[in-house]
Amino acid sequence: MLSRLLSGAGLLALASAASVAPAHADITLVEGSETSPSLNLFGRLQYDFAHYDSDTRGSDEGVEMRRFRLGLDGEAGAVFYKLEGDFSQGQARLADAFVGLEAGPVTLRAGQFKTPNSLEELTSSGSVLFMERGQTNTLFGLGRRVGVMAEHSGEGYALQGGVFGNVVKDDLSTALDGSETSLAARAVWQPVRGEAGTLHLAAHVRATDYEDGKRFSTKPASREFGPIARLDYRAGSALGEADDSRLAGIEALWLSGRFLAQGEIMRLDIDGPAGDPSITSGYGVLGFMLTDDARGYKASRGALGGVEPNRPVTEGGIGAWQASLRAEFTDFDTAPAGELSTYAAGLSWWPTEATRVMFEAGSSTLDGALGDTDLDFVQARLQLDW
Repeated sequence: MLSRLLSGAGLLALASAASVAPAHADITLVEGSETSPSLNLFGRLQYDFAHYDSDTRGSDEGVEMRRFRLGLDGEAGAVFYKLEGDFSQGQARLADAFVGLEAGPVTLRAGQFKTPNSLEELTSSGSVLFMERGQTNTLFGLGRRVGVMAEHSGEGYALQGGVFGNVVKDDLSTALDGSETSLAARAVWQPVRGEAGTLHLAAHVRATDYEDGKRFSTKPASREFGPIARLDYRAGSALGEADDSRLAGIEALWLSGRFLAQGEIMRLDIDGPAGDPSITSGYGVLGFMLTDDARGYKASRGALGGVEPNRPVTEGGIGAWQASLRAEFTDFDTAPAGELSTYAAGLSWWPTEATRVMFEAGSSTLDGALGDTDLDFVQARLQLDW
């Protein structure tokens, strides 16, 4: 099975790049000055292989370009900006596209970017511990939206809050058509920061109004399988139409030397359908660096950073290695979808700061009201940043 992964010319080329690429750094196109803005080019390429065995869909495997990001960012005095697109999977999609202003103790941001919800969601796709974010994030629709947000951080804390529309699809009008409007906020507390380690505690909320209802769905840790649970609360659905929802979540993270422990739990309450259904979902992750390396942490944003190997292969070392375990659980409570659980183990290798190779194996089980699903999966990723 893995021979199919290694036989792809594109994957081989990326694997070769992973062993010799320099440390990650934006490519400077224009040097900034007091009178002119700076401009940098950056990007990310992720190639994935996945195989699964399922009692409902049999076995399948595939190779895909998970992400191909290209973007520009820079600053001009107190103003900063970012424009990023994703050109993978045969289509072009807008990722981040915003302008920000450092206004004294407050940072303002306007455009399309991630709402202030979830430690794992706000951690970059290149730095999360596993290939895919948890089933919670997909199910609750966490991610980028058009909006405005204010941020403030200080010694041991960070505050974020804003108002948001929908995500940009074909054009800006789709994000501002009123189909979804949300208020979101997050508070981060870092009671321990120092040589002993970092303790991150946070809470976040989101209130969303829907014009024509909403469909909720989630995937297991293997994207190749596709959606595993769906709940259709759109207009005209037999389940009823969702008028609004309220999301609340708590986060915890402990970083100490080579060790990492991370967990989140969230609850979504939906108004409109009969019984006003609710969904509870969460995960727990343990990570351990097998080499003398450590994870970064972005205090002002309250998010995990990447890994910079102490001994990259470009300097004759073996790079950085990390082993991880994850358990996820979703209880659809009064929603007619049952319970979904996933367990996975992963191994990551950073030959350099800009390159990463990932291996994962796991299983997902849905005990559903309309039927059960069991699947096992193995998958791998080759990643390059610049």
